[in-house]
Amino acid sequence: MGLYSVYLQFQIEFSGEGELQAKVEMLERELQLEKSQQEIATYEMESFKQYVALNLPQNIEGQSYPIRNIASLVTPSEKQLLDTPKIEFQKIKQKYLNKNYESVNSELPVYISKYSDSAYILEANFLMANSYFETKQLEKSLNSIQFLVTQFPESEMTGLGLLLMGEILEKQERWDEAKDVYRSIDKNFKFTELIKKAQLRLANIKN
Repeated sequence: MGLYSVYLQFQIEFSGEGELQAKVEMLERELQLEKSQQEIATYEMESFKQYVALNLPQNIEGQSYPIRNIASLVTPSEKQLLDTPKIEFQKIKQKYLNKNYESVNSELPVYISKYSDSAYILEANFLMANSYFETKQLEKSLNSIQFLVTQFPESEMTGLGLLLMGEILEKQERWDEAKDVYRSIDKNFKFTELIKKAQLRLANIKN
């Protein structure tokens, strides 16, 4: 039986049927290779978009920072790993919404250090600035706002951070600096409501 099986396999491989089957298998391998190459190209393009969104926000219309959509290219365990920054940030954000500022103040710096390339790094620093402000840690709040100005100069969230900076400077009676901040918002941002708030605060400074 063993010899007979070898004989049959020999006949298939050297017959027209065997040749056709070999061609089909070769085409299938080529298609699979092409599909893999397309998936890799898609992944690299999404990675590049993410890099631009994080490092050149002024070039991204709408100022949105979406998480890479590569679910089709990864296993469930890998996808869970990719979702970890989002999950952890949402937990911290919920604590902020619940006004648990002490926990936020301790957890957000760790998050920012651990996920420095996260799509949520902009909002994380914005929440940290506000959380520090709520707990009267004004200098730390100013440092977080300065990060927004440096890394995301045209984001509306940065503009809101600058409004907070102006408020802090007013509390510290640094009137001229506060005025400069409000004028900077009026000059450099395009968001109507943000500009109105800056103009109103500027008008209310009596010194």
